[in-house]
Amino acid sequence: MNIEVSMANMNYEIIGEGIPVLLIHGFYVDNNIMKGAYEPLFRNLDGFKRIYIDLPAMGESVEKDGLKGSEDILNCIMEFADKVIGNEKFIVIGQSYGGYLAQGIVSRIQNKTLGLGLLCPVVVADSKRRELPEHKLMIDDRKNIYYEDKKEFEDYMKFAVVVNQVTYNRYKNDVLTGLNKATSDTLKIIRKENYELNPEPYETINNYDKSSLILVAKQDGTVGYKDAMKLDSKLSNLSISMINGAGHALQYEQESIFNELTMNWLREFK
Repeated sequence: MNIEVSMANMNYEIIGEGIPVLLIHGFYVDNNIMKGAYEPLFRNLDGFKRIYIDLPAMGESVEKDGLKGSEDILNCIMEFADKVIGNEKFIVIGQSYGGYLAQGIVSRIQNKTLGLGLLCPVVVADSKRRELPEHKLMIDDRKNIYYEDKKEFEDYMKFAVVVNQVTYNRYKNDVLTGLNKATSDTLKIIRKENYELNPEPYETINNYDKSSLILVAKQDGTVGYKDAMKLDSKLSNLSISMINGAGHALQYEQESIFNELTMNWLREFK
């Protein structure tokens, strides 16, 4: 489905009925990364209306003239929520850059949200100011991986922490699908010049008392895990877990742990 907002034509998909859950993917990718991670869980939980969006200029969503930064993207999401979710309260879940935007939503309309889920979230927009671990392979089974595209495989290897056929297949299905659609020059401009929200959301969230879950990975060389602690004093009903043996693809590099922690959290809303 598609809907017009002020600065984009936004693609989205709704699955199920019940409590609205707005799921926001990271930069450059599309909603396949969120469906791949969360839909297998929701299929075992009744009573949730999942709303998977493609951010402006990503996936099947098309930006309009004038969209030039994260502030505009956040405004598009807020307008989308008003039109699609309306007056209902909703859970918001964000991955990576989507987690940054999810924090932005909570900082603006925390009373309209029921809970906050963050998966390997951006907390500090400026990569140079993030506290990052070195990239480290924890499992390396590359010799047994079948692949056809060498460049595609090399890109996978740049951030993979658990290297095997299963994670490579998930990379192709969940991540690469969106990356291949991220051709807009607008994205390059945003990432270089207008990526940061000012002030950053963690600076303006105060005493958010709804159930919150943050999952971070110890070997995540993209956003790290230490910056997430900036939210500890801001979210009064927070569970946070740092998972060893995973990187920025925590949801499929340590899938069973991700599934268990996320399912336990989602059950709180039933």
